[in-house]
Amino acid sequence: MKSLYSPFSLSVCFLLLGASAWGQAPPVPNATQPSSIADSSFIATWDASSGATEYFIDVATDPAFTSLVVNNLAVGNVLTYPVSTLSPGMLYYYQVRAANAEGTSGNSNAIMVNTTSAIHNVTQSTFHPTIQAGVDAATANDQISVGAGTYTGPIAVSKSLTLKGTNATIEAPPDFGTNAAYNHTLTHFNPERAVVYIGAGGSPINVVMDGFVVDGKRLGPHISQSVGYAGILVEQCVVTITNNTVRNVLPSLADSASSTWEASKRWNGRGIHLRGDGTEGTISNNYLEHINRFHILIDASDDGTAAGVSPRATVSNNTIVGKGIYDGGQKGIWFDNGAWGTASGNTISAMDYVSATLEPDRATCITSFKGSLDPAHHRTFAGNMLSASTMTNNKGFYIQGTDDVVADNTITGFRWGIEVHDGPGTSAVRNAIIGGQVGAIVVSDLDPGYAQSVKIGGALADKNTITGQNPAVSGGSAITVSFRDLSGSSFFSTIPVDATYNDFGVYTAGEVAQRVFDVNDSTSIGLATVNYTPFYAPIPSAPNATAGTVVAQTQFQANWDAVSGAAGYRLDVSSASDFSSYVNGYQDKPAAGTDDLVTGLTANATYHYRVRAENTGGTSGNSIVIDVTTLPNAPSVPTATAATGVAQTQFQATWDPVSGAAGYRLDVASASDFSSYVSGYQDKPIAGTNELVTGVTANTAYHYRVRAENTGGTSGNSIVIDVTTLPNAPSVPTATVAIGVAETQFQATWDPVSGATGYRLDVSTASDFSSYVSGYQDKPVAGT
Repeated sequence: MKSLYSPFSLSVCFLLLGASAWGQAPPVPNATQPSSIADSSFIATWDASSGATEYFIDVATDPAFTSLVVNNLAVGNVLTYPVSTLSPGMLYYYQVRAANAEGTSGNSNAIMVNTTSAIHNVTQSTFHPTIQAGVDAATANDQISVGAGTYTGPIAVSKSLTLKGTNATIEAPPDFGTNAAYNHTLTHFNPERAVVYIGAGGSPINVVMDGFVVDGKRLGPHISQSVGYAGILVEQCVVTITNNTVRNVLPSLADSASSTWEASKRWNGRGIHLRGDGTEGTISNNYLEHINRFHILIDASDDGTAAGVSPRATVSNNTIVGKGIYDGGQKGIWFDNGAWGTASGNTISAMDYVSATLEPDRATCITSFKGSLDPAHHRTFAGNMLSASTMTNNKGFYIQGTDDVVADNTITGFRWGIEVHDGPGTSAVRNAIIGGQVGAIVVSDLDPGYAQSVKIGGALADKNTITGQNPAVSGGSAITVSFRDLSGSSFFSTIPVDATYNDFGVYTAGEVAQRVFDVNDSTSIGLATVNYTPFYAPIPSAPNATAGTVVAQTQFQANWDAVSGAAGYRLDVSSASDFSSYVNGYQDKPAAGTDDLVTGLTANATYHYRVRAENTGGTSGNSIVIDVTTLPNAPSVPTATAATGVAQTQFQATWDPVSGAAGYRLDVASASDFSSYVSGYQDKPIAGTNELVTGVTANTAYHYRVRAENTGGTSGNSIVIDVTTLPNAPSVPTATVAIGVAETQFQATWDPVSGATGYRLDVSTASDFSSYVSGYQDKPVAGT
């Protein structure tokens, strides 16, 4: 134990304690490998240094730390620090120093960090310097994430991949307009080059392209090259192209301004181009602008000879802005030759151009061209919003397909809202065509035997609203038909067009006549060609709703007066007075006549109804609102109770109250089977829960029963209560001579009285009975 307290031990202890008190900086820390390495950041790490209260970090792009990006940064008393705002794919170096109040250590060892590239193969967790490198290194079905930045194309994808961009722009290369090495060839098509090409020579692949900006940089090929050019070109595969922006697919400024360019009409730009057999595409939520020619093109062949080739596309919710830097022959969405599918929910605007010398009559938002080579394949165009800021030689729709459907679109401001040109079986229904020159035009220049069978409206539910076109004197019309031979000199006369039931916003027959023009006859309304009646009728006035009838617990009949010119009516029924909700099946319910039985209701509830009149011209305003309260359910059977106040000629019938009863019905009979009734007491209405029954006979048995009632009906009978009236009082008895008279008693006697049940005896010593013998005042006696 002494050795523990030896001077040597004490001196050692003293030296150890004194070491931290001397003015020494902490030792050099040990830098360790970083974590969370990304394309623009990493987390630097290091080991703790004894006695350190703070650390400093340097980050440089060279191991000598001469090119610093972070210089002597104090990061606090921590062992990690996130370094950010770096460049992807670069080498960085970091070192740290420890410090305390006594000073700062020397530099730690240097750690090298290689930030990741912006091209990340998510599936394989690898990074690549370019998009093409990432695509080439990928295997089928990988997902490649492309970070923010600008990348130079072209990009070629020939395997099934998902390409996901985040603020990533792919630009055309500088030699895009001149380098034929970028061309892609396919039978029945002209050569075409693209900023992004997707295809595998006909091998089946499935590619998703999401979230990129594809910029043609206005580097379209020179006119000396008979070649098309596209932002995105897809050949013979399955694609989903969504959430992308495609722009500036245009010729160079010099070429677009040249008269040679105009004369050649070589406007071969495409924003998104799907072509060839086996191609299927979903093209959605993209934005396209500044495209030279076709914004979205679905194409079976350039030469129209590829029988059986039928690429298919679903084109939805895209935004296309037509007029940009260059005004040449613009097309919004174009289905060509055997291509088929749908275009819905797209917004296409500014399909205008000024110079008719470029390409007259061809600026078109949506085109169905040359029909399908397979009669089973059709095109449907629904719910699109098409608008032109100026009315030039432009069209909303140009339809030359077979059995195409143009439905529920809004078309504003075009020279021709819808043109059906040799499009047999076309149906144009429920569209709103606003302004412009001609709402819908049906044209044929084929043999008159060619069956058109075009329908413009055709049914009340399918009517188009075609309003605001130029007046007839200025060449405007709601509907125009023109059937002529190829020379344009001879008109056909009888090719049917069903144009019934359309709303032109006019009322009189004369006004209607000015809205339809038959070029064949050079007159309005050529009856041999156009089945037009009735186009429109004056909107009927609001009906007069009348009180509901046949009201029951779960139904009533709504009624209204007939309205002149109405073809039918529309009925609303609601439990809310503001019609914020509706009885199931009775919101805008069509009714042919002037009444409708409303069923499925709740008893004792208030409902409201209103009605509108309609015809081909439209629908009136609402009638007044009628309130109806359904009947309550009938009350339950009451409980009859014993009669009270029974006398010779009356008694009071009583019963318990019933919830929901508005009154009661009383039967009183002398027969227990109620085969006869006391006069005035058969189904007698009673307000309360008792009734004085009078006019009955003394000493007679009676029977009563009761029912509860309200507006909903009458309950069943209660139990039967029996009651016997009191008999009449007996006649005066004849008192006879007392017998058995003795000193202290006698026997009073009297004759019996018929009907008496007993007697009462008075005995008095006073002749006026002013006093009584004790016990003999009104003494009950049984006998005589």
